[in-house]
Amino acid sequence: MGAVVAAVYLPTAGFGFVSWDDPLHVLENPLVVGPPQPARTHLLTPMLGYPSPLSVLTHRLERALVGPSAWLHHVDNVLLHLLAVGLVLRLARAIGASAFVAGLAALVFGLHPVGAETVSWVSGRKDLLVAVASLSACLFAVTRAVPTPGRALGFAALVALGLACKPTAAAAVGAAVALRCAVGLPLRGTLGLVAPAGLLVLGYVPFAMHGQEAVHAVVAPSSGLRHARDVYYALGHHLALVLRLVEPCVKYLPVVVPMPFTPRVDLLPPLGLAATALAAAALAPSRRRVVLGTVAAAAALYAPNSGLIPLVRFLADTYVYLPLSMLAIAFGTCAEALLLRAGARRHLYERALAAGLLVALAPAAYVSSSRYASSVTLWAHAVAHNPHDARLCTNWCEATRRERSPADHLAAADACAARHGQARFAKHRGIALVALGRGQEGLASLERAMAYAPHDVELARAVARLRAALSGRRTASPTSGAASP
Repeated sequence: MGAVVAAVYLPTAGFGFVSWDDPLHVLENPLVVGPPQPARTHLLTPMLGYPSPLSVLTHRLERALVGPSAWLHHVDNVLLHLLAVGLVLRLARAIGASAFVAGLAALVFGLHPVGAETVSWVSGRKDLLVAVASLSACLFAVTRAVPTPGRALGFAALVALGLACKPTAAAAVGAAVALRCAVGLPLRGTLGLVAPAGLLVLGYVPFAMHGQEAVHAVVAPSSGLRHARDVYYALGHHLALVLRLVEPCVKYLPVVVPMPFTPRVDLLPPLGLAATALAAAALAPSRRRVVLGTVAAAAALYAPNSGLIPLVRFLADTYVYLPLSMLAIAFGTCAEALLLRAGARRHLYERALAAGLLVALAPAAYVSSSRYASSVTLWAHAVAHNPHDARLCTNWCEATRRERSPADHLAAADACAARHGQARFAKHRGIALVALGRGQEGLASLERAMAYAPHDVELARAVARLRAALSGRRTASPTSGAASP
């Protein structure tokens, strides 16, 4: 199974960086591409809005080894994903799941297309590292019934490693508690195990929120009702992603405000809650504890990305990556209980289910992954997914200008202009036309762009230079007996 996961994602080694957070985290991050900074800056990474020294360090080491190439960043992402898949397998076994359940959970987690964003996008590194640290912490938490002080400090150290990548690692404490309850470990021992990590999180979260405020990532909800609606819609959307009722798409895709009632999104939270309750009631006690514990752990791991904390957020696929590991174990447990009723044909149905999931998920994960091959493929998909957002079209045009031919750039600008108006994309059309040697048409388009953006100093200078160049050509025209340049 690991070979299949690797086969799906290793083509990412040929992908480049994309113009979405990769400049912030890698290409233009002075902690990656610049000279050594003060130790405090390396530890706190203030430009990112939260401490992320471990993920930044990995990018810096990769940069030192292969220079500006992206291939090693992508290969390391795949290796981290494979490590996370292995941890899901071991964690499922540690909480009492059978080999079939553990294998099914690892297959779903490893190949679900919602994970393609995290694995295929260089800037998904922080989420991969958080997943490895959090799953390691959870595995560490359930392997001993009575924890010693040394194990409590070890658990805290694993949580700290996750916090050195992203604040969402704080949720590992809640997930560990849920999983220990799932296997019936004493609550007193559980509290003793997580106490040092809990104190660490209590001191860390306000510090991280202060960093988010410094980069203007904290927003005040317009109203409590509106905030509740945002959180509810995000939950429904992410459940739809897990159930493959919604196609994965780039995080930048903004939500329509206010969100309209959408049955396949808005009905999922109550239906999911009802399905969990019915499944738990129908299962044997041992399986019921596993299902309820892993669902509770998934909820804990999702909470930091749920929108409950009022940050600037979009509906990112990466928010589902780590919770999916727990939901996959719950799914495997329910599937096994259902297949037990098949009697002698049980093993045949188990193989059929595993093969069916493999056939359904692997190609979908490959397709989702391929969207991150370049900035052009990324933004082209986002535009196709939400053609009414002019900002996405702007990103597509800019990526096409940098990565493709002037003819492709002009085609993208024309397509966006047809949707959002000539004035907004006149600058891109003008640049493409000039590059194609159609100077007069390009000048006319750039002049229209000046009317749309009168304060664009660089545009004004470019228009002045182009006018002068075209004027010089007219002066040296064939009418004066000279050859045209």
